[in-house]
Amino acid sequence: MLPRVQPLLALAFASLGLSEPCSEPPSWTIQDLNITTRDNVGEDGTAGFKFTYNLTNQTELITCPLHSNYRCTISGTKNDNSTVIEIQIGLGMLYASVIQVIDCGDAGPYVTSPWPKIDLRQIE
Repeated sequence: MLPRVQPLLALAFASLGLSEPCSEPPSWTIQDLNITTRDNVGEDGTAGFKFTYNLTNQTELITCPLHSNYRCTISGTKNDNSTVIEIQIGLGMLYASVIQVIDCGDAGPYVTSPWPKIDLRQIE
């Protein structure tokens, strides 16, 4: 059975070790974003950043290849294998999204995808 998409306020965090039942939506922060692109055709650039899950204050350092020099997708992180992070860059624009499956106890799993906070002062 596929997870249902539900409003953010209807979430719980049992799988993350949080005891509050469905009371606080998740949030993330991306900091120290460092993007390197390559000029040669067929070579991928890289993106590296600090990724913090704000409810637990867990931070990971993440590095991923920029496919075609503009897009990277992370499926699963060290702290949560259901987290999907997507970064896209191009023409002076940055797009970032985070998707995470949250276990809401008896109500079952939910998929949440609020926007991450990005600390733009740290982009290199």
